[in-house]
Amino acid sequence: MRAWMLITVLVATSLGCTSVQLRRNTVRQVTTLTDLQHKLVLDNLAAFTCNPNAIPFQAKLVNGTTQVADSANASVSYLTEIAATLGISRSFVDQWGLIPVTDETTLRLLRIAYRRALGFDEDLYTDDFANILAHRLKAQIVTAPDVGVENTIIFGRGPALPQLLDRAGWRGDTRAGFPANDPAVERWQKDTTDLIASNSDRIIQFGERLTADNLHVTPVYADGAPMRALQGENSIRVKIATPYAAEIRRQIFALNNYLLEIHDGWFDQGCKKNVPRCVCYVGHRKDCDCNTYVWVYPESRRAFEDFTLRTLRLASMMAEPNAATPPSGIMFSPAVVR
Repeated sequence: MRAWMLITVLVATSLGCTSVQLRRNTVRQVTTLTDLQHKLVLDNLAAFTCNPNAIPFQAKLVNGTTQVADSANASVSYLTEIAATLGISRSFVDQWGLIPVTDETTLRLLRIAYRRALGFDEDLYTDDFANILAHRLKAQIVTAPDVGVENTIIFGRGPALPQLLDRAGWRGDTRAGFPANDPAVERWQKDTTDLIASNSDRIIQFGERLTADNLHVTPVYADGAPMRALQGENSIRVKIATPYAAEIRRQIFALNNYLLEIHDGWFDQGCKKNVPRCVCYVGHRKDCDCNTYVWVYPESRRAFEDFTLRTLRLASMMAEPNAATPPSGIMFSPAVVR
């Protein structure tokens, strides 16, 4: 009887610690989140040190699982003497759900950020990337009622279908289509070309750099430079952006300023033997004939943390087509420290 009571106490005591262990594991797993983000940035920096034209590798951590399972069994048998057996086991499962970033636009954004961290003078206007990004961002703009009213005012003052239908000579014309040289058609073609709309081929003109002053009204660019005024005109020719296009242009302007805040000089690189013992963070990349380490000194931790946060924001800017689909990709299980 005493043996049975002892076994019961042991089993109850062991199972009573499950919640405590679960709390410890949860905290330990959460701390690995920042470690993973730091490691991604450091190894990317090392990769770009080896190859400045590299494609960054990035993943979004979307969910996590922490489990602690305890099981115990006990038995007592009596034949010629009392025999007792006791079995106790505990299992841990710690996981992060990862979605690899494969979107080309997002990876190009991240590449600009990493190249700027290496000292390259690049921004969204390099290789005409701003216009490509603008067409991606336009699908993420929510249609607000006030913007819709503003659009109505602008298009109400511009060319509209009634202006085409009410032109002289239209009534009684039974033939399909409009004459190509009709003045109303020519006016409509010109006026729509003078607008920058969300469906325009170029939301950001080639050679144009956005400022706070040209988001809505901007000079006409030709061959990458502002077009001069026509003979006899005292002012320059301009294009007008619709409210939707102006909002897209504002986002491009703000994002480019965000990238320009990234600077170099806060990390060092070299061979393994050059890595100081006092550094806080170390990354490594071995690729082809390159075997490079990068490290961050204690006095540069703020710049490193700020850059890490910026890469996370850039990686989440583009809406994923299947963002609502539960992730079923890579599962990373950090080792449990006991």
